[in-house]
Amino acid sequence: RDVRVALPMDPPWLTAAMDHQSNQPFCEVLEKAGIHHGAYQLLCGCQGAPPSPHRHLVDPVEPVEPIEAYVGGSNAGDAPSDWAEYYQRRGLPYTSPLAVLLTFPLTLFHALRYLPERSQDTPLTVHYLGPEKELFLLPLFRELAVLLPASTIHIEMVGPFACDIPGRPITYKGRLGGHVRIQAHRGAYHTLAREGSLPKADVAVALNAGLAAAGYPWGPTVELLQARDTPFFVTDYSEYSAEKAASFAQARGMRCSVPLTLNPFRAPLRQPLVAGGSVGFPWLSNGFLVGFNT
Repeated sequence: RDVRVALPMDPPWLTAAMDHQSNQPFCEVLEKAGIHHGAYQLLCGCQGAPPSPHRHLVDPVEPVEPIEAYVGGSNAGDAPSDWAEYYQRRGLPYTSPLAVLLTFPLTLFHALRYLPERSQDTPLTVHYLGPEKELFLLPLFRELAVLLPASTIHIEMVGPFACDIPGRPITYKGRLGGHVRIQAHRGAYHTLAREGSLPKADVAVALNAGLAAAGYPWGPTVELLQARDTPFFVTDYSEYSAEKAASFAQARGMRCSVPLTLNPFRAPLRQPLVAGGSVGFPWLSNGFLVGFNT
């Protein structure tokens, strides 16, 4: 299927990121797109040793136009539905490749829109499972406070982190009242959740999860989420991997309530040389999304 991301004027960075030959090294693709530097090197691993999450690699997005120009309040119909709308409403120039990194908070934003309406007086608690690059991109999650200005969102990031993690919650606020708080927890999700170390989840997400991949022990986590009837969203790099993830979750009792779909906020970067070049189908961060128990 066609996975290309469309932006007005088809900026050169997007063409380089999406239309390359798959046999090129990842660093070469990033260089041609003009993004082989700074936080973008998290994608290819050229950052070397894991950076400290206490030293932000990116700054929060600042709009060119007043926020009131693109945020219509709490009505979900006012929210951007793809990258082109997001760039336009956020006042970002199409020459900015920031969508490559913004795929993480914007995919979470997209998933939250599938949830039933709830009182805006009650914080929404998100269990964010298995983050990696996201821990070094936390300022970008301020976008949730901007795009959901009537909401308070608590994000509990959980995983077997090999790097330092912030010792206290980090908070971001939008100018119109949105509030995001992020707390990182080191350990296996099913262990921490069972022992009561985490607040009750309103929804759980696992981005680029590899849910059914060999060597990723997701079984106990999925079984716990199912036992608690927690809404759960998963993304993966390819349609095939997402289909396998859906089968994995359904085999453990989960009810598929959001059918597998191409994620409108997938990263506009087609990854090359997947599995040494043996994988021929498109491979994009957060490429496909599927949801359960909503």
